[in-house]
Amino acid sequence: MTWLQILLVSFLVTLLLMPPLIRFLRRKSFGITVRAEVVEHLHKMGTPKAGGLIFLLVPTVACLLFGPSQEVWALLLLFVCSGAIGFADDFISYRRKNSLGLMARYKILLQLVPAFLFAWLTKMDSAIWIPFIPPLDIGWWYIPVAMFVIICGENSVNLTDGADGLAGSIFLTVIGALIVVAFLQGTISLFPFMFSLAGVVAGYLWFNIHPASVIMGDTGSLALGAAMAGLSLILHIPLFLPFIAVIFVVETVSVILQIFYFRRTGGKRLFKRSPLHHHFQLSNWSEAQIVFRFSLVNLLFIALAFLFIWV
Repeated sequence: MTWLQILLVSFLVTLLLMPPLIRFLRRKSFGITVRAEVVEHLHKMGTPKAGGLIFLLVPTVACLLFGPSQEVWALLLLFVCSGAIGFADDFISYRRKNSLGLMARYKILLQLVPAFLFAWLTKMDSAIWIPFIPPLDIGWWYIPVAMFVIICGENSVNLTDGADGLAGSIFLTVIGALIVVAFLQGTISLFPFMFSLAGVVAGYLWFNIHPASVIMGDTGSLALGAAMAGLSLILHIPLFLPFIAVIFVVETVSVILQIFYFRRTGGKRLFKRSPLHHHFQLSNWSEAQIVFRFSLVNLLFIALAFLFIWV
């Protein structure tokens, strides 16, 4: 089976499995809860979440069929464990019938466990590619660096998942760039995971484009963020990742700036609401406009990164 066939099969399998998953989540009333002050999202109340469960299934099966290498085993461990933490968060908010799941500090503590295991399992190849100079072996510093990259990656996708189709669309541009890097490096052992993940996210977007029939939830966003960060580490390009995933970075920075500005000014806001896509929603951009424009910006930065940094 060729890599493009893996992508196509994953896409078609997702199209087949997503409708029964959505019906199951609806039957169980496993839907999102929207805070009353977020009036622009009240129409999403009850939309099934944890649709990201499908992300965990298809790439895992694809990797097992092709016989994963040690690095892919480490990646699967990180990917599935991160998705499981996200599902725990989704499940707790479902049981409480509000938007509050795991407390942020507990969620990060849990995320540190698979992040450490991944870093430990991949530490034997601890070289980091730095633009314009030869790769640098950072030795044992690789473990804290890898953990930091993973935690940032997971939570950046999580913060971006707030408009229909946004996180999935941006992730598709990023995984496409990572596939190109893997091809240039000849790291084809990652291809079953990467192409199946691209296919399943594309299939999910069929149901998530506005108006969304399902939301990936923390189950999906933490899994995708972990996959993105883990792949960048295996490919030795965590310093390249902020350029090809610039929207995820900007969304995260907007939250940090909002909190900092709020505290420094005694309650004033830098943005109408953060993360940044909410600011544009309150500036009368439609969700479709946000997804298209943000995806276009991310693609532009990917092109510039390959042109001026990678080449």
